[in-house]
Amino acid sequence: MDIRLKELLHNLKDHDFDVCGQYKVDENEANKVIKAIEGIETVNKWIPCSERLPEELVPVNITWINHNPKSYYADIKDKPFTATGVYFNGQWYWWSTLCTDTLAEYSHNYDDIIDDDIEITAWMPLPEPYRAESEK
Repeated sequence: MDIRLKELLHNLKDHDFDVCGQYKVDENEANKVIKAIEGIETVNKWIPCSERLPEELVPVNITWINHNPKSYYADIKDKPFTATGVYFNGQWYWWSTLCTDTLAEYSHNYDDIIDDDIEITAWMPLPEPYRAESEK
């Protein structure tokens, strides 16, 4: 977030401020707005795996690189791609609801485990699902 915007929001909460003399900003409401806006920064930000890993069994978007693909996939070698994955017990898996359920129940899932030749470099939380205005 732009530093100036944060500064303006913090100033908003610290001062008696009237908009056209009609509305006085409530400090609690200003604090809620500040926290909500500050939280936006982490929603759409890639987090390097070297920095920290996601919570276990929580699906996240991942950036992955295949360092040793099969010969017929040679053109993808060392190129970054994105997908959805889940981290569990020190290992990454390609995400699906079946994968997550299997891991939760049996603590392993051989079908969806991500191959050792694939490096997961970064992750980010999934966005909120779309909701039509009539559903809100």
